[in-house]
Amino acid sequence: MPCWEVRTTNVEFGSKTSTNILADAVREMGGTVHGETETIVRFSLNGSSCLFSNGELTIEGGGLTASALKDAYASTVIKKFAEKKRWKVQKSTKTQGRYHLKK
Repeated sequence: MPCWEVRTTNVEFGSKTSTNILADAVREMGGTVHGETETIVRFSLNGSSCLFSNGELTIEGGGLTASALKDAYASTVIKKFAEKKRWKVQKSTKTQGRYHLKK
């Protein structure tokens, strides 16, 4: 990817959402994963009790928003991709939600 190219990714939870990546994102946010399978992740975070099942996210109570979880999921996807390519990831200091990937 050339240095001048910018890619934007929107995250929509659905049936193709990786439960492994979602569980990793929850852990990075400081949450606790109580159970994980190929289609289900049960977790608690920020006082919320959550269930991701077959592509649908249910959040009960607390202060967690789907938007915050989507941001964490996207961040984890970027980190996993960079890891796979052996690139370094730097979070942008100028723009929230932006990352720089370097070989």
